[in-house]
Amino acid sequence: LERNNFDLKTFTIRLNYASEFIDITMNSILPTNCLSINEVLSSLEKSQADFINYYKVDLKFNAEIYARVMVKNQKPYWYIAFGNKESLKAFLVDGISGEVLAIRQII
Repeated sequence: LERNNFDLKTFTIRLNYASEFIDITMNSILPTNCLSINEVLSSLEKSQADFINYYKVDLKFNAEIYARVMVKNQKPYWYIAFGNKESLKAFLVDGISGEVLAIRQII
């Protein structure tokens, strides 16, 4: 499921199964101290300033941002990728501290 609003902790989906509709409540498994998408992006703007500045044109950020948050062993991680037509670079970020754990050039 794709969500545009990362701030929701609970939401309901309606599943159509065999011509019946079933409402299912989805609950977030993110720990309460998990950084928000805006906090993670701010952290990357500071720690990866040269990289972020590469995508600025006339002081405006000009790239696509792909974000995914995941939890493993009750610990959150953010996957953040920045791209344009020429390149895509991804960062794995600790979801609590904002520390960059890995960087990968995809394209």
